[in-house]
Amino acid sequence: MRLIKFRTEDQAVTALVGDPERIYTKMVYIDAPIRLRKIPNGDVERYGNDVQDKRPTVKQAARRMLRVGKSLGITKGAKKFLRQAVKS
Repeated sequence: MRLIKFRTEDQAVTALVGDPERIYTKMVYIDAPIRLRKIPNGDVERYGNDVQDKRPTVKQAARRMLRVGKSLGITKGAKKFLRQAVKS
């Protein structure tokens, strides 16, 4: 897992990205709403750049999102994904 800066149509958001699977890569935006998104593998490399500042590590970012998810709302899939990030 790694942190990337992902460019969307109108903004750039920080996202926690998992390992690429066969077709899609799972990711969670570090923003509300906290939910699991599946992005095609090519789009992750095309629109995402690694975060240069290593201030929040992957585990720290995942812990923060789990804590904030209680008040903002979090899906079951995102919670499972973030718990895997904390354990690894």
